[in-house]
Amino acid sequence: MTTVALEGTGATIAFSVSSFVADLISLTLPEETVAVLDTTHLGTTVAKTAKPATLISHGDISAEFDHVPGIGRLTRVQQTFTIAWPLRTGESTPYKRVYTGFVKTQGGEEMKTDTKMVTKVTIQVSGDFSEIAAT
Repeated sequence: MTTVALEGTGATIAFSVSSFVADLISLTLPEETVAVLDTTHLGTTVAKTAKPATLISHGDISAEFDHVPGIGRLTRVQQTFTIAWPLRTGESTPYKRVYTGFVKTQGGEEMKTDTKMVTKVTIQVSGDFSEIAAT
């Protein structure tokens, strides 16, 4: 199967509760991790042993938006976040992933010369995600 390298241009994020509107500059999706359970005991003689935990943690979604003074804060309640991938050739609707979570951090604007001011947002993912196929 031939793969197509995608650019991020055209990706979007939508909030189900917050009415936050600003241009999206960057978006980093969460990495799935699983806790490691130490199974080593006093009878272990050669090397430590471990096994994976059962549950996956999806971690955080990180985003940067153009800073818009006075736009207000994102609503810090559990809500859904829909991320749409850039459209690929031949698609009329993009692939989407829907996460549930809440805004953990917002802000971090830096005021420096020759630098674009952005607002940084971190979303804590809670639970698994669902997928919507492209058409």
